[in-house]
Amino acid sequence: MPPSELPSFDFTLLRNLRAYEKVDLMMSRGCPFSCDYCLEGLMRPFGEYPLPWISKQLEHVETVSPSSRLFVFDPIFGVKRDRTLEICEVMSARRQQFSWGFLGRVDVL
Repeated sequence: MPPSELPSFDFTLLRNLRAYEKVDLMMSRGCPFSCDYCLEGLMRPFGEYPLPWISKQLEHVETVSPSSRLFVFDPIFGVKRDRTLEICEVMSARRQQFSWGFLGRVDVL
């Protein structure tokens, strides 16, 4: 299924939302690289979640989660400069008390 067709993840379905110290989000899946040592490219094709989807997901988290910590579980965050800047703009529009954590590749940051 293309990322643009994914529904938002409903965090209210978690049994005890207050027990989660941070909320994990993904902004893409797969990987555009073909490294010999990694299976990511074999498991699923690379796909970026659309910016409106990311914004909607962040709004949902902001509304339902008491956590102020978000972790972007996206091993290739930062791989495309323009998209990274657009995501940063979307994130900066969110409430100020969020603290952010990211995965990323050193060679693309």
